[in-house]
Amino acid sequence: MLDSYSDKFRIIKKEEFSTPLSELNLAEIKLFSKSTTICEAVKFATDKKVSTFAIGENKIEGIATEDEFLKFIGSDYEEFKDRTLEEIADFSPRVLEINQTILEAILIMGAKKLRHMLVKDGEKIRLLLLKDLLRFASNRFEKDLEEYSVKVNWSDNGVYLQERTNFDETNGEDVDLTTHIFETPIRKVMFNEAIFCDVSVSLGEAVRLMKRELTSSIILMEYETEMRGILTAKDLLNKCYGQVDFEKTLVSEIMTAAPHKLLEQEVLAVAIKNMNKFKYRNVLVCNQVGYPISIVSILEMLSFICSKLKLD
Repeated sequence: MLDSYSDKFRIIKKEEFSTPLSELNLAEIKLFSKSTTICEAVKFATDKKVSTFAIGENKIEGIATEDEFLKFIGSDYEEFKDRTLEEIADFSPRVLEINQTILEAILIMGAKKLRHMLVKDGEKIRLLLLKDLLRFASNRFEKDLEEYSVKVNWSDNGVYLQERTNFDETNGEDVDLTTHIFETPIRKVMFNEAIFCDVSVSLGEAVRLMKRELTSSIILMEYETEMRGILTAKDLLNKCYGQVDFEKTLVSEIMTAAPHKLLEQEVLAVAIKNMNKFKYRNVLVCNQVGYPISIVSILEMLSFICSKLKLD
């Protein structure tokens, strides 16, 4: 019986991740001068719903993402709005070439914990995002994931039922990686504990906690037991700076309410299906009783898979 179950999984080859970045149809972005003000950048981010800026005069010199805005500005937009991107940029960005592969990108992004990568395409600058990694994975492994269903509710009574035999990480290094890896429980790729805040606090208080904890997302709870929503650094850049009073606005007015979640026992295949269906880059992970314990990104899932590939 075990053999017949194992036979349904195909071998995953390194070449499946050798797609050049040129085939991903990455979005082109403009180069912003170092003298661009925070106010000008925020207006552009709000209008275009972007969260990453390539910075330089005639070539890429730095990068500023929603995380840099959070670290630099926090909840004090009025104090910093007339400062420049030069003051918040990371001037040691890792830049890929358009002919490099998705495997190279995943390995670099995973090792450096990056959620954005600038890509040089001749005179053009393109941007590789987590949504591009999700699109790649969903398309590349579409047939392998067909039998798995999108899951919004675990079950009527909240009890998790084991449906499949989980992927066994104890396999020897000489054993080929197969699509059974998609049946790895999400808990195997949880590397960050969730950060919480009460849903009743002001936006300013929530942002100060995010800044102090060095986190780009925070989960909003009620009575310390019920999850009500999530707030991200991208929300701040796209919806808050220059638009709301951080101390007079409740975090509940800005948060994404009732975000989807999965149990830690659920498998990667279901997580990827969910993320592709609902177009989010990260998934909230809860324990058996529904208490959020981590947030896992598509990058962490793909980094885990690529770490098991035979790269020689």
